[in-house]
Amino acid sequence: MSPADIARKWIAREQGPEDGIPSWMLYPLDVTWTERFLGEPPGSYFRDPAGSEIRKMRRCRTAFMDQMVMAPEHQVQSGFGSRLPWQPFELDGITIDGPEAVRDHMERIAIPGLESAIARADDDNPGLVAAFVADLEDSQRQLGPDILRVPYGYIQSKPWLRYGVYGYEWYLMFYALYPEVQAEAFRLEGILAESQNGALAEAAVQRGVPPLVRWDHDMTDSRGALVDVRSLDRIYFPHLERAARPLIERGIRIIWHCDGNVSDFVPRLLDIGFSGFQGFQYECGVDYPALAEMTTRNGEPLTLIAGGSVTTTLVHGTPEDVHREVDWIVENSGDAFLALGATSSICPGTPHPNITALLESVQHYQEAGKAGLRQRIGRQRPFRGPKG
Repeated sequence: MSPADIARKWIAREQGPEDGIPSWMLYPLDVTWTERFLGEPPGSYFRDPAGSEIRKMRRCRTAFMDQMVMAPEHQVQSGFGSRLPWQPFELDGITIDGPEAVRDHMERIAIPGLESAIARADDDNPGLVAAFVADLEDSQRQLGPDILRVPYGYIQSKPWLRYGVYGYEWYLMFYALYPEVQAEAFRLEGILAESQNGALAEAAVQRGVPPLVRWDHDMTDSRGALVDVRSLDRIYFPHLERAARPLIERGIRIIWHCDGNVSDFVPRLLDIGFSGFQGFQYECGVDYPALAEMTTRNGEPLTLIAGGSVTTTLVHGTPEDVHREVDWIVENSGDAFLALGATSSICPGTPHPNITALLESVQHYQEAGKAGLRQRIGRQRPFRGPKG
């Protein structure tokens, strides 16, 4: 069975203990590991980043891929996070220098923009669908038959916290001071997302696209929600449910990516109809064994993508610690439909032997499945980091 076939069986919820656990893509942001792994000379990665990533995935026997992540230079060029805290900047002719400026931009630019997009949706959606299909088909050709391309980017429409636009400090102050403005933006984003996701979901079903999508939105830190979760119950989650409904009604399962401690979000997202999770951090308090025992609102086991912790075990542990963590994940996965990788992109400075150990563990379970458990660890996570 090819890696892609293992992924298809996992997505179809036909994965049994003897079946291989599919491997998700591994993204070490230290490109020297990738160059050495591929046997290519130093500096070769940046002459062909996408090609290097695809060659790496093929050699890793990656089963499925959704998001192509490049190395640090590519991320720096995107500009995300390039502003210093409290540094004023201009956006659409408005100087963003405090929560009032965020409110002004939301009222004068963002909300009218959403209203216009909703009015144009019937005309814009065919182009969005065409781009979505072309992206999937083109990337599947590049990946080849042994790696399954799963939808991602175009089918991400949902309400969102705009800290990436305005900066955390001023945006979060705006959120607290002007909830009625934020509530209107969430409402409009939900309406637009319902239209866009309905068109995309219909196209996905007609073309036999793998019925699974990972929705990304980092809304928590190590302590929990970035904003009062009770406010999200009032002004966010109802509109997130509206955005997700077209996919869920057409049988497309949504798994939620959010770094940090997502414990407060889990029951709310399951009530909406989400099918699983990725990116949650054990070291921040998420009870993985308990999560793996939960079910969807329809009583089905969850779909989980789990793996080596990029903030503790991979960075501060040993190769044996990495192997033990992956064994712990498999041992405590219960009936959940499990895929394996890392919890996120693997940071520069991670010891290369630990990355290699993670790949070895992932490949072992892709061959052996849950029935191939190497060692029993118990429910308590085996490695907790330098602070214990």
